[in-house]
Amino acid sequence: MIHGERAKKVQDLLDTVDRNLKRWRAWFPSEDSSVEVARSDLLILCDIAKVWLAIERLREPELSSVTIHSDNPDGPPNCCITVSGGLETNVIDEQHFYGDTLLSCLESAEAAMKGQGV
Repeated sequence: MIHGERAKKVQDLLDTVDRNLKRWRAWFPSEDSSVEVARSDLLILCDIAKVWLAIERLREPELSSVTIHSDNPDGPPNCCITVSGGLETNVIDEQHFYGDTLLSCLESAEAAMKGQGV
């Protein structure tokens, strides 16, 4: 599966970035604003990659889908996703997951899938 291979490469890159961020904290003083800006930007990119990976994992079972709903300005919860199960889950029903961020919704959905043995 092409997206499975790509997902593994992205996960490997995230692991490398995480190790390097830990080194950066030890090497550079926190007062260095340019390093903190670069670190902050890198963390944002990591979160984007984590969201993409979570969506890929949730979509992996055949006929599964993920719907991302618009943010709730009146929150909480601020975010909501709907995951529809596919053939491998034996559950076609839609499940809603809520959280403060898109990533927290996706992580909740993944935890639920693992609990169902998917």
